[in-house]
Amino acid sequence: MSDMYDDPEMTPVTAFDNVTFTEVGDRIKGRVIRFERIETRYGKVAKYWLFDLDRNVERTMLAGAMDLWSQLHKLRPQVGDTLDIELVGIEGRQHKYQVEVTSGDEPF
Repeated sequence: MSDMYDDPEMTPVTAFDNVTFTEVGDRIKGRVIRFERIETRYGKVAKYWLFDLDRNVERTMLAGAMDLWSQLHKLRPQVGDTLDIELVGIEGRQHKYQVEVTSGDEPF
């Protein structure tokens, strides 16, 4: 078996990049692969691993914004569910999101 570092098909990719919402209209639609609590310098936040259905890559998302976490907490998405999240407004330092969860019919 050859070393993976010598494999010419191995190339740098942006998979696992973190989802950011900076401008109104920024959106992610992805299937939840897993999620966990992580510790940041700001406290504990939820980290989601999503399969981005538009880009066909795995991405991560921190649910640190108050409105985003509030909606996710209420909707309680699970592994296999599809999240559709869009930044719909910015009021000062507060971001406002539209969040939809579609239940997954089969395991991912």
